[in-house]
This record gives sequence, structure tokens and C-alpha cells, in this order.
Amino acid sequence: MIKRLLYSAVLLLTILVSQVSYAQVNDLDLAKEYFQNGEFEKALLYLPDLYDANPNHTIYEWYFTSLIETEDFKTAEKVVKQQVRREDRNLFLYVDWANLYAIQGKEKQASEKIDELIANLDKSRGQIQQLSRYFVEKQQAEVSLRILEKAKELNNGGYGYEFEVAEIKGAMGKYDEMIAAYLELLRINPSYLNSVRTALLRTLNFDEEPEYATLIQQEILKKIQQYPNITTYNEFLIWIQLQQKDFYGAYLQSKSLDLRFKEQGSRINNIAFLAYNNQDIRTAKKAFEYLVEQPEVNKSVRLKAKTYLLKIKTNEAVVENDTSAFQNIGEEYQTIIDNEGVIEETAELVSDYALLLAGKLNQADNCEKLLLEAINHGNLLKISLGKLKIALADFYVTQNNVWEASLLYIQVDKTFKEDVLGHEAKLKNSLVYYYTGSFEYAQSQLDVLKASTSKLISNDAIELSLLITDNLALDTITTPLEMFARGDLLLQQEQLTKAEQTYDSVMIAYPGHSLTDEVLLRKYELSYKRKQFENAAVFLQDLVQLDSTDILADKAIYLLAELYANKLNNEILAKENYKLIITKYPGSLYAAEARKKYRKLRGEEQKLMP
Repeated sequence: MIKRLLYSAVLLLTILVSQVSYAQVNDLDLAKEYFQNGEFEKALLYLPDLYDANPNHTIYEWYFTSLIETEDFKTAEKVVKQQVRREDRNLFLYVDWANLYAIQGKEKQASEKIDELIANLDKSRGQIQQLSRYFVEKQQAEVSLRILEKAKELNNGGYGYEFEVAEIKGAMGKYDEMIAAYLELLRINPSYLNSVRTALLRTLNFDEEPEYATLIQQEILKKIQQYPNITTYNEFLIWIQLQQKDFYGAYLQSKSLDLRFKEQGSRINNIAFLAYNNQDIRTAKKAFEYLVEQPEVNKSVRLKAKTYLLKIKTNEAVVENDTSAFQNIGEEYQTIIDNEGVIEETAELVSDYALLLAGKLNQADNCEKLLLEAINHGNLLKISLGKLKIALADFYVTQNNVWEASLLYIQVDKTFKEDVLGHEAKLKNSLVYYYTGSFEYAQSQLDVLKASTSKLISNDAIELSLLITDNLALDTITTPLEMFARGDLLLQQEQLTKAEQTYDSVMIAYPGHSLTDEVLLRKYELSYKRKQFENAAVFLQDLVQLDSTDILADKAIYLLAELYANKLNNEILAKENYKLIITKYPGSLYAAEARKKYRKLRGEEQKLMP
């Protein structure tokens, strides 16, 4: 009998406990639903009991937030005090407490709670970073900095939060202090160099605010003097100089490191090509000469440097119209080929020499022979063979053998279908069809190239496509464009007088035709090639006056600015035209470059190259 009574009592107790547990679970679901729906008063019907039964952090957050939303500040303060006792290491509770006072306008008490938070900090890096980020997001950066300063003291020589401090200083607009913090971080831990670079690019726009690049450079130079053995500062200085396109300064720093650490020219090789591609020929020439002269530099790099030095020499001879220099340059090319043979490292040099033979030394037969021998050599990578085929095709275009050229372009296009080299070949082949009046086929090829990964190829394809479209759309005859295209072929073949006569014939036969603006642009190009810069400026001015809304107007104004800046030494007119691009054509492809050059002419950018 007693056993039965005990069994019944246990069973009843189990049922009651289950019912209570079910009720609590049901109440929790209801409280959660009401809270998430913003029905805080309804949530408070359940949260006090749930909190008393199980004061975990999630239920606390729902309860505290609901009390704040219903403005029951007295109970909210009581609840946060209880939770602090339960979670004494959770410093975000002090944030809740401070916010509770701030909502009520009790700034002094709120400040005291922040002081308590900071006083209770420990070395927990995760929590410190979370707290710091929280106050930054709440626009309380000064509190965040206090937290990080305290954390640094606690670490006593350990992790000093310099990176976080620098980011906050940047967010506050205190860029000088940000830069100082980053430089101190690099002194302590050089491995942060890439992170610092990334952070600076995210915070500062060196194109729009070049003064900050100058400031960084000045501060790094001070650090280099203080800590000559910390080469990270030299690395950082080179990076900043490259951001400013101060390639000469970067070359000097790189040369110092190369000699000091026997780097075999690897860093200088990169700077040489950056300078060359950015038209800083003076620096490129010095860097390539260094690579040729240093015995530690490997053969491949040295031959590449020799190739580009010969490119520079050739271009200088063209600019100075020094015909006597071409023979000597040709002999230098021949000597290298005789010594090294046709190998992968000399493939580009062979291509350059061949075009020199055809263009400046009047040895067309030798040009073709050299390129065919190189192509049939069988000792080159596919990409080098492709480049040599393009060079041979280019030669055939100059010799008016355009269909032989087209076959070679098609070969390269098929071999490198998804590669930039293939896109280049397709563009050149489109030009062949354009030159010969097959405009529809040329247009179909250009449509594909508009999506090229190469911005240069894409822009050239768009420009040629627009030329065809704009000058055929309203015309029932193709003769004017055919004449103009023949002029372009003659220009490509360097037959300048015949090209000019052909362009003029378009204007005589079809006065007022839509090609007028294009003819003026070509007349500018012809005058520029002949170094008749005053005449070149007149043709650009005529183009702008013809129609300032024309698609070529912004290009003409930019070219006019460049002409005044670099050839006619008229800084005032250069500034006027750069400014016109910025103000009248803000969406132009030339706007960004015009803005930089305008700022430079106004003296807003310090020129750092010696």
C-alpha cells in the first residue's frame, strides 16, 4: 500500500514538473515572438518570470531592451545591476548601464559607468576589440581610444593595438596621428606592412589628396634616419613613391636595397617597367642601365633590359629625327642576336629589330627574312611565336599586303582566343577589314572586342566601332568612309603626304560630311608627327568649335591641353583646357587624368622627383 502511494506521488510530481516545464517553454516562445515583433509590453507579461527562472544572457537582453523601450528605467537599472553580479566579466553590461543613464540625460552617471568599464578591463583581446569597435560605430571614438590605451598598459610591452588606434584616428580625420600610429606599428611589427598599405588605400585617396602621400613620405624619412636598420621603412617609402608615380625616387631607394641585400635586380626590374609604361623614360633608362651593368643580375633580366634600352634609343632617334643613329642602333641589335641567337629571351628584341629594318633602315626584305626565320626556329614559347606573327603581319600591312597580314592575325586570334594577345590580333584584323571597306565584318569583330579584359583594346574597339556607325548610319553610300579608311591605311604605313591628300579629298568631295571632325583629328595627328605643333593646335581648336557636343570634343580638348602643357609651353592655356574637361565633361574618359594634371599645374601637388 505504501509503495503504491509513493508511486502515485512520484507520478503526480513528474506530471506537474512536465506541465511547468511545458508552460515555461511555451512562455519563452511567446516572449520571443512578441519581442521580435516589437511588441515589448506583451513580451513583458512573460519576461520577468522567465528571467527569474533562468537569467541567461539572451533572456536578459530581451528583458532589458523591453524595459528600455517601455521606459521602465527603474526596473531596467535593477535588472542590469543583477546581471552584472551574475556576469562580472561581461563588460558590455557596463555599456548597457551607461546607455540607460544617457537615455535619461544623466550624463555624469553615464560617464562614471564608462570609467568603471575601463577600470575593469583585463587582457581579453577579443572583448577589447569588440568594445572598441562598438564605440567607434556609436560615434564615440574617444572612448574607444581610452579603451585601447588602457589595454596597451595592461599588456605591458605586448600587443599595443597600434593598428586599431591608427584606424580610429583615420576615421576621426586625424590623418597625421593615424600615420604616426601606423609607422610605430611597423617599427614594432614589420609583418603588418601589407595591412598598413591596404588600410591607407582604404582611408586616403592619393590621387585626390596627394598632400597626404607627401606627409607620409616626410614621416618615413624621419623614421629611416632614426632606425636605419629597419628596412621595412625603406619598403614603405618605395611603395608611397610609386603611389605618387615618383619612379625616380623609388628607383634610388630600390637601388640602395638591391646593393645592400644582393637582390639581383628583382625590385629594380619591376620599377623599370612601371616607369617605362608610365612614360617616365628618364627613370626607366637609368634602371635598365643598372640591370645591364650589374653582374649579379641573371641573363634573362639583363637581355630584357637591353631590349628596352634599344627601344628607348630608337624612340629618341625618332623624336630627334636623328637618321644617322638608326644604323648604329641596328648594329647593336645585330650584335646581340649574333651573340645570343634566337632564344626566348631575345624574341621581343628580334621583333623590334625587324621593324627597325623595315621602317628606318629601308631593308624590307631583311625584315621579312628575320621574322620568318624566328617564327620557324621552333625554340620559342607559343606566346612569343604569336607576338612574332603579329609583328610580321604589321610589316605586311606597311607593305600593302593586307590579306597576308589578315591570315596571320587570324592564326594568332585562334591560338589565343581568350587571351589579350588574341584580342590584339582580332583588333588588328578588324582594322584590315576597315581599311579595305568591309565595314560590316569589321563591326562584327569589334562588337566582340568591346568586352575585352584589356581596357586599351576595349576602348580602341569602341572608338573604331563608333567611327563606322556614326558615319554610315545616315549615309546611303559608303564612298566617303572608304576614302577616309584608305587615308588611315596610308597613315599607318607612314605615307604622311598621301594620307593628308586622301583626307583632304574627302572634304573636297563631301563638304560638311559627318567625317569632318574625324578628318580634323587626323590632320592634328599628321601635324604632330611632323612636329608642327602650332598647326596641330589649330586643328584641335577647329574640331571643338565645329561642335562642342560631338563625341570627339572631350578628346580634342584633352589633347589640346596636353599640347599646351608638353609642346607649346603655355601653362595658362593647358590649365584652361584641363579645367574645361573637368567641368564640362565630368563623365569623360579623360576627366580623372585631366583633374590630376590640372591640380599639378596649380601647384597642389609637390613634385618629388629630383
